[in-house]
Amino acid sequence: FCQAYPKSLRNMREAGLELVTLTREQEYTVLDRLMPIAHKYGIQMRCCGNKGLVGYPLVKGEDAAALVERHDASNHGSVPVIGQSRCVDAKLTDRLARERGLDIFLSQNKDLGQRAACECHRSTD
Repeated sequence: FCQAYPKSLRNMREAGLELVTLTREQEYTVLDRLMPIAHKYGIQMRCCGNKGLVGYPLVKGEDAAALVERHDASNHGSVPVIGQSRCVDAKLTDRLARERGLDIFLSQNKDLGQRAACECHRSTD
């Protein structure tokens, strides 16, 4: 889901396009349709900069407890929820580098030029 920034809105308007934003309930409705498909293929859905969606479960209520009992944790991890993502993830990059025998370290400081909810680490292109 996207956030409507003034510059993005202006650019889209100039291109003759309209940015459609969803309410939180509409986002949940979309997730309720997409998450079972992602889970079927072993994919965890993630979002960046939207703390209100992180942790949103595939199923709610009593159905969630039943899924926990019959869920094969070795196949897809724990009960499917929306995970936190980062466009620039220094922890993941460091882990992957170590797995490949590289001895590097990336700064794990937050990128201060991003939105408050963004958890991306500082980087330089």
